[in-house]
Amino acid sequence: MRTVALKVKDDIAAKLENLPEDKMRELEQRISEWLDPKQALLESMRRIREHAKAQGLTEEKLNELLNDK
Repeated sequence: MRTVALKVKDDIAAKLENLPEDKMRELEQRISEWLDPKQALLESMRRIREHAKAQGLTEEKLNELLNDK
């Protein structure tokens, strides 16, 4: 990854400088997704996978659901 400089208003710069690390990572991720749709799809798939896993959906259960007719 590379660091890039963006020109923003002073008040926005102050807010960015004071963002917690997790919010800064989220902002970086959103910018990447906005500029790279493939990245957005992969990130969405990752979030869905994590949510499904947290809800107890295993690969076996998913296959059962997909093969249930």
